[in-house]
Amino acid sequence: MILNGLGFVSKPLYMFPQYFETIACEHLIGAGVKPEYLNDDKLGTVMDKLFIKGLDTIFFIIALKAAKKFNVSLSSSHLDSSSMHVHGEYNTSLPEVIFENQQSGKTQDLEELTVKSPKEITITYGYSRDHRPDLKQFKYHQIAESKVTEIISHKKDNQAETSYQISATVSQNESKINTEILSAGRFIIATNILESKQLGDDLMLSEYKAQQCCERGFGFLKDPLFFADSIFLKSPERIESLGMIMGLCLLVYTLAQRQVRAALSKSKSMIKNQLAKATDRPTLRWIFQRFQGIHLVKLHNEKHVSNWDQDRNFILNLLPDDCLRYYQLIT
Repeated sequence: MILNGLGFVSKPLYMFPQYFETIACEHLIGAGVKPEYLNDDKLGTVMDKLFIKGLDTIFFIIALKAAKKFNVSLSSSHLDSSSMHVHGEYNTSLPEVIFENQQSGKTQDLEELTVKSPKEITITYGYSRDHRPDLKQFKYHQIAESKVTEIISHKKDNQAETSYQISATVSQNESKINTEILSAGRFIIATNILESKQLGDDLMLSEYKAQQCCERGFGFLKDPLFFADSIFLKSPERIESLGMIMGLCLLVYTLAQRQVRAALSKSKSMIKNQLAKATDRPTLRWIFQRFQGIHLVKLHNEKHVSNWDQDRNFILNLLPDDCLRYYQLIT
């Protein structure tokens, strides 16, 4: 599903077998994996199992391992929310599952020995960022609780007022106007970390601006070419599982793009973008487009990669060594 999600082909889940007909499944996924095996029934069963196992735990473990492998700093995190619209009623279909702890020799209460399956997300109507108030939606990073405190200011009783009429001539103070123009772009960033050694002004501003990376991630998930632009699934549990997989797609995309850009920066190299201009900050979508038209060909029982050239080989070497075996047939 991650391969499909990063394929930018805008094909719904029921067309999975058709998508993989032109993909070297056994070469990419494993021996014996045929396109017809990757059908919507199989994917639905997998999504059910993922949900029962616990989506938060699965994503958390994968994200931590990825952060460790790629040396991603965990000194700060960014939180944002968004919503995805769906089609259909979406009633719960999975039964409640209770997992029993098999520990023995301890006098724990029954509640401590059992763990219930997760509760599915709420899919309902609400304010639509997609401008589709007629459709139900689900949220990413929903805030569970918020509190508003009312502050009342006391003023003295109004006294009798006397009105005045003022006649004046107005002229522009250019010095004041220029000062206000210069300060118009200023804003306040607040923090509860008061030690400048822990969080200096430059670092705080940098962290604040990094929030846009989180916001752009939702734009990636809502792209019309992404397979989840319009979600058609049978249950809230499967929609929640798909949401987790969409997050994994974004994780893979972001890490790969980060890897390419870091390698270009380290080697002080550049590649041409869509406008044939040199850049050291290409998008991963452009990288994927550069790899279109490549096929695995079997000739006389030998595997060959077609349409390979020096530019693609240069890009491939910017990625981790694990990627080499798929294109250079290194075992």
